[in-house]
Amino acid sequence: MSRTARRFVALRRPSLPLNRPTIGWLTWPTVPGPSYLRVPCWPPPRRVAPRPLAPPDVGRLGVYGGTFDPVHRGHLAVARSVREAFDLDCVLFIPARQSPLRAPPRASANDRLAMVRRAIEGVPGLEVSAIDAERPGPSYMIDTLQSLASQRPAAELFLILGADALDELPAWRQAERILAAARIIAVPRPGHNTEIPNEVLALHPNADRRIHVHPMPPVDISASRIRAQCARRRPVDAWVPRAVAEYIAAHGLYAGDGTEPPGAI
Repeated sequence: MSRTARRFVALRRPSLPLNRPTIGWLTWPTVPGPSYLRVPCWPPPRRVAPRPLAPPDVGRLGVYGGTFDPVHRGHLAVARSVREAFDLDCVLFIPARQSPLRAPPRASANDRLAMVRRAIEGVPGLEVSAIDAERPGPSYMIDTLQSLASQRPAAELFLILGADALDELPAWRQAERILAAARIIAVPRPGHNTEIPNEVLALHPNADRRIHVHPMPPVDISASRIRAQCARRRPVDAWVPRAVAEYIAAHGLYAGDGTEPPGAI
């Protein structure tokens, strides 16, 4: 390989996001009517040829866990923005069967998996895994990372967390091992500070180099608001992909009395 080629390869894999102050927007039509929902996206989308999905055992892998109850456009904006900024080969959505620190999901694991599959269909570089949904009991992130490391031993893991989840990291099972197993990419959430708490920095001697704050604007879409809209029989197409809205309607999801259990998100 020539010196020029080696220099190009080295520049292809930055460990930190580039300093790009420009903010772009992802736009989806709302239903009904001609209005549009505009969601901030950092870095702005570029007109590039789509890359093929990464092979399952190589590359830089973004690990995006959560209940996804339901998955919404904010999740997709985060996944696409992080993937581009950190040059990830793919972002893997991993719906949890049950979060140890949250109320039980309103939709079943199978329904949430099905919604994620519909949401990411045709989007290059986004995949979904059922490893947590198929595992009985609470979904602990350390178990997830160990399973991924076993299945994809050549992959470099990047755990994508909201700022609220980063604050809770010291309470997670074997949090020190989580930081050793994966780098963390923290994304802003409305109402949450993006500074790394001292309790989190104390978890690993190199925590300041293993945790990266991704400076995209926070996306103000919440699953609890979507569920409340569904309970009132109101359209949610502005917040979720059309295929997800159709799945929710076809299966009567979130059509309860509109109340939310404590700890629901």
